[in-house]
Amino acid sequence: MRFTDDEWHVNNPTFAKHWLGMDNWSQFKVLVQCTWPSVKFPTESLAERIKMPNPSMSELEQCMVARMRLRKGMGYEGVCTLWGRSDSSIGNYCKKWVPKWGFAGQDYSILDLTLKYIEQTLPAEFITNGLADVCALVT
Repeated sequence: MRFTDDEWHVNNPTFAKHWLGMDNWSQFKVLVQCTWPSVKFPTESLAERIKMPNPSMSELEQCMVARMRLRKGMGYEGVCTLWGRSDSSIGNYCKKWVPKWGFAGQDYSILDLTLKYIEQTLPAEFITNGLADVCALVT
């Protein structure tokens, strides 16, 4: 649960780079929100979420598990230890999310975009979060 908390990331700024391959937590959030708009980020505080009786992992947490496994090439044991979940749970999350990450990467790599289109449609949030140069055009 702590890995999805904004305040936790302020105090642990290298987590997103090391485990998720993003410069910071804000960039990861923007990527997930743009790629999978149905994935919700927590609205409760970390203190409130910790009080909940062993909740199942959210879609966001499942998404992060797969990303961490892909990014670091970790076996299930390491991911299970970090998240406090069983091998079978982590395996199921990875089975669901690893292909989604693969398809997202493929989708982003084959977009037929022009520089004009990118400049006109780039969300302000991308610029705010240092993502103004999120793609390269091959002509």
